[in-house]
Amino acid sequence: MHLPLKKFLSSMPQLGEIFSRAEIFKKTGRKVVVVQGLGFVGCAVSAAIAGGVGTDQRPLYFVIGVDLDTEQGLSKINAINAGLSPVDSPDPKLSELIKRGASENHNLCCTFYDEVYALADILVVNIPIDVKDRTQTEAGKIEVDTGSFKAAIARIGHLVNPGALIVVETTVPIGASQQLILPALREEFAKRGFYKEPQLAYCYERVMPGPKYVDSITRFWRTFSANSAEAACKAREFLSTVIETKEFPLCELETLEGCELGKLLENSYRSANIALIYEWTLLAERIGVDLFSVIDSIRVRSGTHCNMRFPGFGVGGYCLTKDSLLAQWSLTNLFDLDITLGMTLEAIGINYRMPLHTLELAQEIMGGPLEGIRVLICGLSYLPGVPDTRNSPGELLYDELLKAGAKVTVHDPIAHAWPQRPKAQLLANLTDCLGTAQLIIFTTAHGEYLDLDAQKLSQSRPSPPLIVDAQNVICDSRAAQLHGLGCALIGVGKGHWRARGYHKRIQTWARS
Repeated sequence: MHLPLKKFLSSMPQLGEIFSRAEIFKKTGRKVVVVQGLGFVGCAVSAAIAGGVGTDQRPLYFVIGVDLDTEQGLSKINAINAGLSPVDSPDPKLSELIKRGASENHNLCCTFYDEVYALADILVVNIPIDVKDRTQTEAGKIEVDTGSFKAAIARIGHLVNPGALIVVETTVPIGASQQLILPALREEFAKRGFYKEPQLAYCYERVMPGPKYVDSITRFWRTFSANSAEAACKAREFLSTVIETKEFPLCELETLEGCELGKLLENSYRSANIALIYEWTLLAERIGVDLFSVIDSIRVRSGTHCNMRFPGFGVGGYCLTKDSLLAQWSLTNLFDLDITLGMTLEAIGINYRMPLHTLELAQEIMGGPLEGIRVLICGLSYLPGVPDTRNSPGELLYDELLKAGAKVTVHDPIAHAWPQRPKAQLLANLTDCLGTAQLIIFTTAHGEYLDLDAQKLSQSRPSPPLIVDAQNVICDSRAAQLHGLGCALIGVGKGHWRARGYHKRIQTWARS
């Protein structure tokens, strides 16, 4: 999808051209929006803002995306300038908006020149703050690197017009706006002889990769807050041109800290929900209960229980694996409070270790050690239908299988690379993978796996494979077929399979 980097300079508008194009928009009463950071959130946000049109059907904004002049940053800049999406996404709207903005309306361009911050009427911040070790859940030992984030904010303060609205969408520790962002902006303004209070709004994103990637920006509820009435008014006006607020009204909170806390609480709630179900998963498996059907029967209670989680393999992605840790770090380091979010931290630790239960099921169905066993992991991405392998729970399972001496092969129908484990044997042909595997572990419920025919799945030679279903890939009717074909099956949350004897091979089956 990306143009070769050697063609980068020919595809990127030069600084003078960007300033000229921006001036044309400004002369017609329209505004310039600069988006700092073109990652999973920033590139989609840039496209969504560029897609906004006024009553005259003209683009509302001239959008300039900014990223670093690294190989990765240049690749993203280059792709968008060529009208291509830098992110593999099942949502066609993303590619359509980028093509329209960059190649047709010419109101979307990208660069690594941060001098364009001076053009911004509105500057949207989408650069990450990360936790150094996502497995560290001891309150006093959590480390967060804020240095590069503060440096990026300082650069904004050094260049931006003091009257511009700055909208931070990055997930930040509680207190970051008041204690990190505003002080950095004020200091840089003062160096330039400006003593006007920065106009800052915090509006955390709820971007969800998948088939509704763009809709999670433009057709979804958003919460925001600001440091002044003027900034709040500007933020509401801007957000209302990007989000369909008639259907998805904005929620304005009184304080920046409240808004920052909101994002971390959202994801901590989801994390705790998942951890709770894991405990009941172990129970259901031991007593022979199908936990999926039980939860289905509970979720009919709309409004109170309809969001109960299902059993699963583990938690991955960028947000749920770190946001609870950001919350604890802020209490310790920004507020100097002797408060420990005990349940919250325990939940994130439980979720990190969850794939080890799948390993235990693999050892159980194998009836002994996994050394020398040919294992196929089906699924790398942390969400079905999404080619995103960031912090995939598959990392822990893969590492532990290797430690156990297994011969591990990996397949994913849409994630064609695994940057986090570049030495993994990642094969593209599922038929070849199935034909040689002794043990198959389903870790992502991709459509290709859901549609697998029982005959094809049981074709491994010299004998039908043992199967661990960690993500409810195999329905009961197909499980019965597979067991009849000589497979043994076990599954996360599927205690009824054990009760039916599926975890044992049929005794009359003639072994090859």
